[in-house]
Amino acid sequence: MPDPKVQGEPIRLKDSSSISVSLTPVFGISIPVIIRTGTSDTQVNLTDISLQAPENAPAHLNMVVRRSGNHSVYGDINIDYVSEKARSPLLQV
Repeated sequence: MPDPKVQGEPIRLKDSSSISVSLTPVFGISIPVIIRTGTSDTQVNLTDISLQAPENAPAHLNMVVRRSGNHSVYGDINIDYVSEKARSPLLQV
């Protein structure tokens, strides 16, 4: 809890005929620590992947991320979209 007295501030008499609110932020920091034991059999699968790209609207990528196993997972998913119009004939697979 912060010290309610501010250093160097003169003591003020309180007016009992009004109400006031004073907010004092209290800051902290936490560092998550994950300890895992044993062999991991965790797997992550992306399923039901579909792209909805209407003609005059932003495209939407839909997918389901499924995790199985005995540990949690985290990470990043990077998606690069190249339209058919921008694709070079040399790059087609």
